[in-house]
Amino acid sequence: MNNTIQTIFVIITVGFAVLFLVKKFFWKSKKNTNNSCDSDNCGCH
Repeated sequence: MNNTIQTIFVIITVGFAVLFLVKKFFWKSKKNTNNSCDSDNCGCH
Protein backbone atom coordinates (compact mmCIF):
# COMPACT_ATOMS: atom_id res chain seq x y z
CA MET A 1 0.00 0.00 0.00
CA ASN A 2 2.79 2.42 0.89
CA ASN A 3 4.52 1.70 -2.41
CA THR A 4 1.35 2.60 -4.33
CA ILE A 5 1.04 5.99 -2.63
CA GLN A 6 4.71 6.71 -3.30
CA THR A 7 4.28 5.84 -6.98
CA ILE A 8 1.26 8.15 -7.28
CA PHE A 9 3.21 11.03 -5.70
CA VAL A 10 6.15 10.46 -8.03
CA ILE A 11 3.88 10.43 -11.10
CA ILE A 12 2.15 13.64 -9.99
CA THR A 13 5.48 15.36 -9.26
CA VAL A 14 6.97 14.37 -12.61
CA GLY A 15 3.78 15.52 -14.33
CA PHE A 16 4.01 18.95 -12.72
CA ALA A 17 7.70 19.20 -13.64
CA VAL A 18 6.98 18.35 -17.28
CA LEU A 19 4.11 20.86 -17.42
CA PHE A 20 6.36 23.53 -15.92
CA LEU A 21 9.10 22.91 -18.48
CA VAL A 22 6.63 22.89 -21.38
CA LYS A 23 5.11 26.15 -20.18
CA LYS A 24 8.51 27.77 -19.63
CA PHE A 25 10.23 26.78 -22.87
CA PHE A 26 7.59 25.90 -25.45
CA TRP A 27 4.47 27.88 -24.60
CA LYS A 28 4.15 30.99 -26.75
CA SER A 29 3.43 33.91 -24.44
CA LYS A 30 1.15 36.69 -25.56
CA LYS A 31 3.35 39.50 -24.27
CA ASN A 32 3.40 42.85 -25.98
CA THR A 33 5.98 42.57 -28.76
CA ASN A 34 6.21 46.32 -29.30
CA ASN A 35 9.94 47.08 -28.93
CA SER A 36 9.60 50.76 -28.17
CA CYS A 37 10.44 52.68 -25.02
CA ASP A 38 7.97 55.57 -24.97
CA SER A 39 8.63 57.80 -27.98
CA ASP A 40 12.37 57.28 -28.67
CA ASN A 41 11.94 53.68 -30.00
CA CYS A 42 15.08 52.33 -28.34
CA GLY A 43 13.90 48.70 -28.24
CA CYS A 44 15.46 48.16 -24.82
CA HIS A 45 12.81 45.84 -23.35
